[in-house]
Amino acid sequence: MKTRAVALTTAAALALTACGGGAPVKSTDIDPRGEIKPREISWLLSRPADGAVITIMEKIAADYAAAHPGFKLNLITTPDRPSYIQKYETLAAAKKLPELFDTDATPFAQKLAKQGTMVDVDALLKSIGVYDKYRPAALDYQRFDDGSLHMIPFQYELEFFWYNKDLFAKAGIAPPASLDEIPALCKRLRDKGITPIAIDGLDQWPLERYIAYQPFRLAGPEYVQKLKKGEAAFSDPVGQKTVAWMAELGSAGCFQEGFSAQGYSDAQNLFTTGRAAMYNIGTWELGSLATEKLDASVRDAVDYFTLPAGPGSVTAANEYVVSSGIGMAVNASTYDPLVRDFLEFALARYPAEYAATGALSPPSTSRPPSPRARPRCTARRSTPPVTSGRTWRCRGTPSSTRRRTRGSSRSWCCWSRATPRPPSSPRRSTRRSRRTRRSSSSSSQRRGAPRPRLEGPPMIPGRSRLSVLVFLIPPLLLYGVAVLAPILQSLFLSFFSWDGISAMEFVGLDNYARMLTGDSVFWTAFGNALVYLAVCLVLQLGGALLVASLLTALPRGREFVKTLYLLPAVISTVAIAFLFQRIYAPEGLLNRLLGWLGLDGVQRSWLSDTDTVLAAVSAPEGWRFAGLYMLIIYAALLAVPRELEEAARLDGASRWQVFTKIRFPYIRPVWITTTIMATTYALRGFDIPYLLTNGGPGQSSELLTTYMYKTAFTSTDFGYASTISVFIVVQCLVAVWLIVRLLKRKGDA
Repeated sequence: MKTRAVALTTAAALALTACGGGAPVKSTDIDPRGEIKPREISWLLSRPADGAVITIMEKIAADYAAAHPGFKLNLITTPDRPSYIQKYETLAAAKKLPELFDTDATPFAQKLAKQGTMVDVDALLKSIGVYDKYRPAALDYQRFDDGSLHMIPFQYELEFFWYNKDLFAKAGIAPPASLDEIPALCKRLRDKGITPIAIDGLDQWPLERYIAYQPFRLAGPEYVQKLKKGEAAFSDPVGQKTVAWMAELGSAGCFQEGFSAQGYSDAQNLFTTGRAAMYNIGTWELGSLATEKLDASVRDAVDYFTLPAGPGSVTAANEYVVSSGIGMAVNASTYDPLVRDFLEFALARYPAEYAATGALSPPSTSRPPSPRARPRCTARRSTPPVTSGRTWRCRGTPSSTRRRTRGSSRSWCCWSRATPRPPSSPRRSTRRSRRTRRSSSSSSQRRGAPRPRLEGPPMIPGRSRLSVLVFLIPPLLLYGVAVLAPILQSLFLSFFSWDGISAMEFVGLDNYARMLTGDSVFWTAFGNALVYLAVCLVLQLGGALLVASLLTALPRGREFVKTLYLLPAVISTVAIAFLFQRIYAPEGLLNRLLGWLGLDGVQRSWLSDTDTVLAAVSAPEGWRFAGLYMLIIYAALLAVPRELEEAARLDGASRWQVFTKIRFPYIRPVWITTTIMATTYALRGFDIPYLLTNGGPGQSSELLTTYMYKTAFTSTDFGYASTISVFIVVQCLVAVWLIVRLLKRKGDA
């Protein structure tokens, strides 16, 4: 019987595609007339730079350029999907999309199609005579909910449950006959010390596959479409069955420990090293499963089974997941005879070239070579069956970092003249005379004596105040453009509802009312931000003050210690996130250290436990900049007059009294500055929490900054995101006012 595939529309798309509807605006000029004038055209794409699609298209573009001198295909590659989404939506909002660009069938893309930004691919493929050659499932995956087609597929992938036969045999189990059998299999594997399923939990789409399986088998893909339209709910019997089954998967320990903080490569590595028994992924991973680089004991044990059906299924056992990946859209505003001619040239040659790599091509006319000529996946089967059929679209929510700039503070001191004591050495004389002058000046000011007037030549000889102002104008202009202008623009956008491409709609204070009264996620993120701030301040300022105080008493090796503590501040944020991801892993350094200390009961998945994840993502930020503040405080402690400390000790003061009565009051201005810096940076913290957990699990580590980013670039609600950004600015200003108010001494200006 001919196998047919149904591409599943996952539950991930429920919220993202709920706002579809309406007939898109189509480009009617599919066959533009005119002369073909070779030039450079660009393709903004989110694919691996060394992948088959890019390699083949580069070869085809080179062949086309040979016949059309002056032509060049410029590939703008951003494999990281969150970063790509941000770039793509920003260019779309600015109406600067290139001739070709990658996109999924998302609501944002559908709005672009309605505005006439994207060429009608349905008509284009028919115009160049290749429409009937494409597999229906490959095209259906790219369609919007209204049936329109505006993306060209370049892949055709089947998804299976890959499993390790040796691990199954060790646990005495066989592939499941139904979805309901999977929890029991997981328990059997767990009893043998085997991780049942490797899953990428950091991205959402792999987990959402499992959420979609039960509805697909029990009610068919139509039920998922009803969920998207609000005509069905998870409170229905089918939805309740799904929720109960997912709970069983969790209680049976089906996924690896700490899966919510582990990414794509972690799951792949877990299965390809023989530590996980199952791996639900597509045929795009055949290259990593069939390669000679893989250990032979694992490679020869890899087999697969399709999505289990079982009793009560309304879909057949030969209906399972197929996808055609991210598609390529054609910009209607730059569509001309050259673009059309190149697409006709490329799409006529691409299927055969892509099939030659051993992969299934979107057009069914091109077949992969014989399995004997390709690396085998198992001894019995190397190529999944060629399928066609309906589509169940499987898309996840993308999961990107901001750069942050650090400020600086500057203080001016007025020195009074004083006669130094006779020194024992010239170098020591200089140091003691400076301390004496500082002590004399500060003592006279504390006694209420008038401050000494500065006498002598001006600060900048021969320069007027106007000339000094001229030098200040460039940095002030830069500050206005880079800081003040974006703040004012965010304030302006906060009074509008805007998705980045449609016309802005004035809503007044509705966004603020929604934020303060109707958004529970916002208040969760606000509470998490306060905890994040507290942890950062304790580690950064408390640790910095402690180390700086100890450093002043260190007789030698100060430079080495300072360099060691300052080193984290110059390390890349991505590197720090990767480092702590390994430290917090279930088999990472932290749990191993606890095991060596006999604290096995304390071991846990630090980034997946809702009780520890917030502290876990706060610690790297605190550790990272503790050295920077240590250096600032250490410099301030060196400026404390030693004569005051010696006099206090002669009077019987303890070390604690010397610190609290002399040292700390003397460095109070520096302490206020560092507190302001640490507080504002922590309130704006984004990169490390986003890279480690993306705000998860749930909203356990969601901060205002990560929530603002997702609202802007995932939900494309720039008006509400601007409202959150205004709140963050106000929050920082209030924090600065409170710090200055609480820490300044009486009588200070």
